[in-house]
Amino acid sequence: MATTLDVLVQRTRRFVRDFPVSQDALTASITSVATTATVSAGSQFNQSGNQIIEIDYEAFLLKSISTNTLTVTRAFAGSTAATHASGTAVLIQPAFMAVEIIDALNATKDECFPLIYKPVLDTSLNGDGTTYEFTVPNMPGIYGGDTIPIPWLSKIELKETGALDYRPIAYWTIRRGATSKIRFQSPVPTGNIRIHGYGPFPDWSASSDTIDPLWPKNAERPLITGAAARLLASGEAGRVRTIGPRDDREAGNRVGSSLAASNDLYQRFQFQLRNAAMAPLPPHVVSVV
Repeated sequence: MATTLDVLVQRTRRFVRDFPVSQDALTASITSVATTATVSAGSQFNQSGNQIIEIDYEAFLLKSISTNTLTVTRAFAGSTAATHASGTAVLIQPAFMAVEIIDALNATKDECFPLIYKPVLDTSLNGDGTTYEFTVPNMPGIYGGDTIPIPWLSKIELKETGALDYRPIAYWTIRRGATSKIRFQSPVPTGNIRIHGYGPFPDWSASSDTIDPLWPKNAERPLITGAAARLLASGEAGRVRTIGPRDDREAGNRVGSSLAASNDLYQRFQFQLRNAAMAPLPPHVVSVV
């Protein structure tokens, strides 16, 4: 069974020992625009408000509480407002919000390219006998809501109308720009153009999103390690911003210790990534950007 984003998020939480202060549950469903939520044990929450809670992948800022009714700010920290069913778990003051963990996982996934890459075989372009320049097709999948052109091309072929097979097109170049173009030496005859390329894997956003089946199984471990490195670095930044720098050299958890752990994990990530790397890209790939 393919690994889901939710599994990656939970594995990352466990890796960085991110266990919320406490946990409750909704006693009634809430819509994506509701500003109150009812829980079973309101006494667990900060009675003066100003506390981060999380339901599914949405972060909330608790503003105030009356018995078991929470008044909240929705879609906190760039998370997405959604509906939530009765009985859904409410995490109280997690060290890292899911939106932060997802950002860290996606950033780590992107850094794995080009050692870990997605092969692409695109057949969306067609020659008409008069056109010699075509826009580079996009990578399949959604990248944080954006599309990107296939970043590396290795071979272009053409199956002319009526032909049985594709044949290589030898002479083509890339005209780079805001919209990169494939430029052929002469107009492409009528037929289907097949492009061989390579790029990063698409971003994950929904809890049910799965790791692409082409992602190497032994490359899941670097995702967790790299995400943890990013989270610990951001944790150090948050601590300095909150309490300011101070001399804690005798403390067991002194200022800078989280950043040092982050650096160690980043080195481990690089080692794991090299061990999980796929076969090198072909020697004659051409960069589009």
